[in-house]
Amino acid sequence: MRAKVGRAVLAFCRCEAGNTTLFGAMILAVTGLVGGLAADAGNAWIHRKQLQAAADSAALGAALYLPDLDKARAVALELVAQNLPSHRVHPVIRPEDVEFGIFDPETRTFTRPPAVNAGDVNAVRLVIQRTDAVGGRVPTYLVSLVGIDGWQIVQAATALRSPVISECGGSELLGELTDYLFVFTEAAGRAAWKGPSDNYVGDVALAGSDSRSMRLKQQFESAVTTIKSLQPTPGFENVDLSSLNGLDTRDGVNRTYVMNITRWDGRQVINIAGDAGDTFIFRWDSDPTTAHPEGEVRFHSGGGINPLGDLTPTNFVHLAGQINASGGGQVPSGLRKYTEDLPGTASGGGYLTGYWLTLGDSARAQNPAMSRARVIGGWFTSAKSFSITSSSAGIRVAPPGEGLLANCAPPRAAPRAQTALVN
Repeated sequence: MRAKVGRAVLAFCRCEAGNTTLFGAMILAVTGLVGGLAADAGNAWIHRKQLQAAADSAALGAALYLPDLDKARAVALELVAQNLPSHRVHPVIRPEDVEFGIFDPETRTFTRPPAVNAGDVNAVRLVIQRTDAVGGRVPTYLVSLVGIDGWQIVQAATALRSPVISECGGSELLGELTDYLFVFTEAAGRAAWKGPSDNYVGDVALAGSDSRSMRLKQQFESAVTTIKSLQPTPGFENVDLSSLNGLDTRDGVNRTYVMNITRWDGRQVINIAGDAGDTFIFRWDSDPTTAHPEGEVRFHSGGGINPLGDLTPTNFVHLAGQINASGGGQVPSGLRKYTEDLPGTASGGGYLTGYWLTLGDSARAQNPAMSRARVIGGWFTSAKSFSITSSSAGIRVAPPGEGLLANCAPPRAAPRAQTALVN
């Protein structure tokens, strides 16, 4: 009897039946563990990127209002709440997390003096966090089984004081972008440019990984963030473009007008007169409730902004999603002295006056094919693809700050630092 039992035990130990099922279960468990770890790590990475983007936007927006520290802090907190609406109940930033101080460009260090003198402040630094103390940890799922019940994430951003916008037609807001007729920060390999040498005057910068391209991209993104953060001028919160025809702001005082253009008809010539130091910032958006500018700004049949009085194209800065143009009509009177410098014809079409910053459509970041577009100033875009036909034309208009500063009124404020992220 004992011999039979011994043989049975030995046979059971030698039996390999069911090994595949056991091995498969082990593989499944390991795969699930790795997948769970990847999911938790990916979730942490997404939250980190979201927090950093919110911190960058809030720092840049707050810097606009320096040296008004109370206003700057309030703007920072509100921008974080807008960019992270799900955290209004459990805020990820406290008022004391917004600090003001002095940034040294040489050492790239931020110093918060014991006694903050608003007049000396040139930078804002803020911290956004998901920790036990503020906002709560980012929850984990599988790794919680091994005792990690959440990720603690802390992101910071520092931004310099905003630009003076601008006694020289708004050009300081754009940095080196205005050195070019066209700047395409994303569309190096998806540019459909037909006949680029036919009728263009000015340099072109395409996306790349070199230091110049990266610098231009940062300046573009900084300018877009700054423009989005500006408060509209009272009375211009919701503007039909046609209502601006005949606008005359000449009063001998340099002023900045921020306008939300929500309705437009691109066939009309819009005559605007003003002082040489006036700046017009047009935000084109058919649906201001969305974060991305909506609607296609299309000028045609000779339509466009016509600068009169002491204005030039450099007095106009635009932020839009898409731009477009088509033919017909005549050159607006205030633009003729610029089109005369083009090697070919620029009569008729759609006139894009000033410096245009565009993002492409909200779905695919594309800009439609433009026919007979007349860019008088500059076009700077993060659209990932675009097309310009051979019948189009463009001329870079230099900011009045170049050369002898002949058209530049005395500065209203000093220093004249640019808004820029420095972290």
